[in-house]
Amino acid sequence: MRRSRYAGGTPRRLHPVPALDGLRGLALAAVVLFHYPTHSAFVGGMFGVGVFFVLSGFLVGAGLLERRDSAGRVEVGEFLARRAWRLVPALLAFFGVFLAVVLAADGTRWFDAAALAGHPGRPLPVTVALLGTAQTLTGWFNVVLAQQWPHASAFGHLWTLGVEAQFYVLIALVVWATARRRRLLGPLAVAVVVGSAVSPFALWNGGAGQNVIYFGTVPRFQQLVGGALLAGAWRRGALDRLPPAVLRVGAWAGSGVLVWLVLEVGNVPFKYLGAFSVAGAGAVLLVAHLVSGPERSVIRRVLAHPVLTYVGRRSYAIYLWHWPLALWTDRLPHPVGVPLGIGLSVGLAEASWRFVEHPAQRWSRRRGRNRAGLGPAPGSPVGSAAG
Repeated sequence: MRRSRYAGGTPRRLHPVPALDGLRGLALAAVVLFHYPTHSAFVGGMFGVGVFFVLSGFLVGAGLLERRDSAGRVEVGEFLARRAWRLVPALLAFFGVFLAVVLAADGTRWFDAAALAGHPGRPLPVTVALLGTAQTLTGWFNVVLAQQWPHASAFGHLWTLGVEAQFYVLIALVVWATARRRRLLGPLAVAVVVGSAVSPFALWNGGAGQNVIYFGTVPRFQQLVGGALLAGAWRRGALDRLPPAVLRVGAWAGSGVLVWLVLEVGNVPFKYLGAFSVAGAGAVLLVAHLVSGPERSVIRRVLAHPVLTYVGRRSYAIYLWHWPLALWTDRLPHPVGVPLGIGLSVGLAEASWRFVEHPAQRWSRRRGRNRAGLGPAPGSPVGSAAG
């Protein structure tokens, strides 16, 4: 991202930031290692999901504000269509292969859905798999898990897509509704963050509300909307007015907090009561440095490592595939099953990126420019950092 100062009332524009891809790759690694038998060393690996949410909120918020400022309005339908073209093709490819395997192995004990939950040998019924597919595609699978309704545990990781889908609708409608009253946008976003941060304490109910807090939409909005608030501050140039030392210290503090959460905070009450806010704040501090701090800083250079950026750019497909592969390889000896499952996840993600996601994104960008009456696009304005 170019280090240009906010001047003359011109908001900043998004450009590719390799370090954001690297941060996404590192967050994904924490999540994947948590879901495999290596979870004992990464007891808080699922806090990587909070980093995903902050990144998504920042990138989506910055993109929406940029379109609003350039066109004077936000076309909600067009925005949601673009997000669907980003997420749905790879998801359909995943479901197609997964359901084909379930149908081919129907009645066998290998492709079960609950090995890591302590119930090996329970095959996943095809009807339940189809139900889980429908719930995910309609954007409310997280509600299913929050309310502990019957679900396909092999799809349990896809609850995050439900939260994301609901956030897309919310932020698009809010930015559209406040197009002529832009001063309301910031206070409204702050109110959502505060309400979301407080909600776990109201839902806790002596521990009975763990599922509602963990999978629920409202407790997670603080991370997504927090990222969007950061995007607004960045576009106005507010971050550029901070001394570089402040951004640097904030980034190191945020990194330390996230590492501590991933390595030390397991299934304890704090995980539900306050940790979401701490993880979101740490991720916001880190992202603020990555988009406005010195380009040659240590943190930016580490996160821009080619291995991390490679994983980050394919993180969505790796996330889709890693969980069922973790379930299916769990019965193998761990020195074999772990590298096999992770390796297959990366390999399938590469195929998804090359043959599904990248072509779909190219077509979506070309479609958007044709609708706007523009010529061929040189590339996505958010580059590979797009979520």
